[in-house]
Amino acid sequence: MKIKSLVLLTLPLMLLSSCTYSLFDMGTAKEISVYDLDSIEDNGDLADASSTKIKARFLKNKAHVPYVTMKQYASLYESRFNSNVNSYVKKESLYTVWYIYVDDEPYFIAILDTLSEEFQVSGSIQATLKEDDNPMDTTALSYGLKSESSAMAVGRRNYNVYSFDDINVHRFSYGGEYYFPLSFFDLTFSDNSSVYYYYNYNHIFGTYDVENYASKQFIENDKTYTVDSQMEASNNESKMPKYLKEFNANMFFYVMDNFYGLKDLKGYSSMEQFMRSNKLYNSLLSDEGEVRAQAYADAVSLFDDNHTAIVSANKTWGEDKFSNFKYSTGCISRAYLSLELAQIREQQFKNDADYYRGVRLSNDGQTALFTYDSFFFGSSKDVFNTDGSVNIETARESDSFYSLVDLFDHLKNTTVKNIVLDLSTNGGGVLGVLFKVLCLLSKNNSTKFFYLEDNCEVLGVVSNSIDLNGDDKYDEQDCYGSAFNFYLLTSDCSFSCGNALPCLAQKYNIAKIIGQKSGGGECAVGVHYLPNSQYVYHSSNLHIGYYDNATETFTGFEGGAPVDIEIKDNSKFYDVNYLNVLIQNV
Repeated sequence: MKIKSLVLLTLPLMLLSSCTYSLFDMGTAKEISVYDLDSIEDNGDLADASSTKIKARFLKNKAHVPYVTMKQYASLYESRFNSNVNSYVKKESLYTVWYIYVDDEPYFIAILDTLSEEFQVSGSIQATLKEDDNPMDTTALSYGLKSESSAMAVGRRNYNVYSFDDINVHRFSYGGEYYFPLSFFDLTFSDNSSVYYYYNYNHIFGTYDVENYASKQFIENDKTYTVDSQMEASNNESKMPKYLKEFNANMFFYVMDNFYGLKDLKGYSSMEQFMRSNKLYNSLLSDEGEVRAQAYADAVSLFDDNHTAIVSANKTWGEDKFSNFKYSTGCISRAYLSLELAQIREQQFKNDADYYRGVRLSNDGQTALFTYDSFFFGSSKDVFNTDGSVNIETARESDSFYSLVDLFDHLKNTTVKNIVLDLSTNGGGVLGVLFKVLCLLSKNNSTKFFYLEDNCEVLGVVSNSIDLNGDDKYDEQDCYGSAFNFYLLTSDCSFSCGNALPCLAQKYNIAKIIGQKSGGGECAVGVHYLPNSQYVYHSSNLHIGYYDNATETFTGFEGGAPVDIEIKDNSKFYDVNYLNVLIQNV
């Protein structure tokens, strides 16, 4: 897996001058312990966690922000690399460059250009890390799935550029190295590595499991903490210092300027200017934590994007209480529609007999309706028997792919010809499950998934097939497209993977779309962890869509899947006999 080519530019030597540099305030050195939070169980002793130390620098009266070099940041990954990985950072003229090789093959390169104030990044850190270092159990997700990936440049460059030229990021030079805030490096590279490093005013913690990061408990000095509660306990200031408010805001601007994939669609080029124009900027610097938190939430709510939100649960600075989606009319509309459809479905299902595990049958036995609300996969213990085979009795309850396998197996010996998968309130889930479901519905067990990484202007294609029966053959015997006619019931609440499935199934003539146009959400979800313990969930730079080889054009799925059979009356959505008539009249 070679990295995409990236050329080091040769620039004339120039003196650097910027208000963000401090030639005289080089900070005070302090050694900080770094702990791998994933290496201990919940309520485990922190002393048992894998750890190292790093000597950071702190500016005078600014004790909440550690400064490190890129070499120091890169060293945090050393224990996570595979044994055949060589990672090193070196100075090249005005650049600081991080190289990662696997054996003799380049996998990753990152160039810090302090003159242009940008990072140039190509390749993958994640691909060089130990698989057993990640606590997430993905065995069931990849089981029986064969994926082949390729990529090609479709623009002028084939590497990512993350700019901080209009972001106020303080840095300084000491000992011939540039020092930047730890979280600035982490916001840049966690998107690539899926590992997050965070300073909680005591230690630096690393984790893959960012969603459960703040809730995991550990014991230190006979006291039980979480990352956030220890942060709160060690803070002696009643109000957030001005420099920290400004720093946190600038890191938020950096994330949204460089990693938010719908920036062009939403019509902004600078997050700072966007917040100023919407009268939210000053609230970020408020002394009241609730006002600050609301300003962040209101800012992302203005994008009206179900993939994008601020999650703040840290009491340290009083930013744990806010109401989200203040301005988000589309998200509110979807929420009300989802509630309406759920009530209609519940009432309709009271009138219909439950044929099998939630399946509803038309009176003539020709059409089956099944609700499919999310794309999720199960743990190994729930999916597999001790001999490694699939235990369908437990797998169907814990893994949404196997819920369909069980359903189709049950229906193939009945009179059912048409299966309507109800995606009307499906808000998405895991892409790998989508890959498998798409193959399952197909006739030839061969599907393609296209994505565009718009920052680096690279088009990727993933070709997928499945081995369902365990014969090591990826053929038509493993799918059900020849056994049934598939219909996907969608609404504006069919979002993300719930939108991508009908869009792709329609493109490949795998299924007809019935109901109302799906709701979009073409970008995969990105997660960034701000330095003040706020999660930013957002539409990432990875766009899901379709690539037409004949015209050499990529079309994203943000506009949703148009319907083949429209249902204008919401009250008819889950009437399986009504759906049966519509299908037969097409």
